[in-house]
Amino acid sequence: KIHHGIPVSWGQKTWNFWHQILDPDSDHVVIDRHALSAALGRQTTDKERGKLSQAKFYNEVAHAYRLAAEYLNVRPSTLQAIVWTYWRRTQAGKGHGFKETGVQTKYQFVTSSA
Repeated sequence: KIHHGIPVSWGQKTWNFWHQILDPDSDHVVIDRHALSAALGRQTTDKERGKLSQAKFYNEVAHAYRLAAEYLNVRPSTLQAIVWTYWRRTQAGKGHGFKETGVQTKYQFVTSSA
């Protein structure tokens, strides 16, 4: 099904990614397993990653990125891209996260649903 030119079956990640392509200055944040792991400062479980399909959980993680971006005076998408790239290059697959590297000291991402 199509609604206003957008496939209805798109999930949160795809929807937000599409918005980022259309308007890079928007406050949409793409949250995938790497962005979630980076936000929590550790590798996440399949169960935790599965929660990203729940709009409330996805939006809480995205909101944490927005708050951190505001604090750092950067766009949310810019912060997410920097964090995502750092995580993928240095932490993915190692079983640990930012807490061990000291990067996540000033602003900890923790959601109430985690």
